[in-house]
Amino acid sequence: MAYFFRPISDIAFLDNTHLISTATDGYIRLWNAPDGREVDSLNLSAHLRNVEAKDFLASRLIVVGSNVLLGIRSHDCILSINISPDFTKFGEVSRVDCPLDEKFVDLCVINHQVEEKRFKVVCMTEPLSRLLFWMVSYDAASPAKWIQVEDFLELPPELKEQNGKFPRLQMLLDMGKNALDVNGVDIYEKNKEQNHKRIRERHQRHQVKRKRRLLSKEAGGEAVAGEGDANSEKETSEASPDS
Repeated sequence: MAYFFRPISDIAFLDNTHLISTATDGYIRLWNAPDGREVDSLNLSAHLRNVEAKDFLASRLIVVGSNVLLGIRSHDCILSINISPDFTKFGEVSRVDCPLDEKFVDLCVINHQVEEKRFKVVCMTEPLSRLLFWMVSYDAASPAKWIQVEDFLELPPELKEQNGKFPRLQMLLDMGKNALDVNGVDIYEKNKEQNHKRIRERHQRHQVKRKRRLLSKEAGGEAVAGEGDANSEKETSEASPDS
């Protein structure tokens, strides 16, 4: 196999004789494995939104039917690349970006329907630990079509019975829960002093209000007592024989 000037980030076999690889130079390459011959290559830079990133890092590579899915951590997107049926040439490329400026973490593929040529992709992003859920349809002649379905924090009902078939999906769900817990602790620690200050100020305000109510109540009691004494003196004066 040819020498790489940039490190390989991932490889995957298409069959017993063909494999694909990605490297930090932004290329995806197709190889004839027995003799190490490069069959085809594709520069992915033209298909990326943020071309200013210096290093290209595809942190996840998955082969699905006649498609290759690349989770690009350095550019926060997912690419789908068609491959010819004889595994000798790359074809059309499509891209979907992580929404809301979220960062790509990982992805998995579930429910691949071979005859219908469609599958579902679950992508985890950070820092919000979102799980994005796409339906993807494909064919050999055109770019894959992405339809974003929804965000979810737990397995949809139709997948719970099949959970054992998708261990990577459960891993992403667990990562999301752990990340949410960690983020919650980090946020608390970051804002702890300010939160405690607000709590102290609120406590002081409540103390002032209670003191005012108590003073008002005492003042009202003294006023009632004063009126009672005055009335008592008046009654005594009226009852006196000298009056």
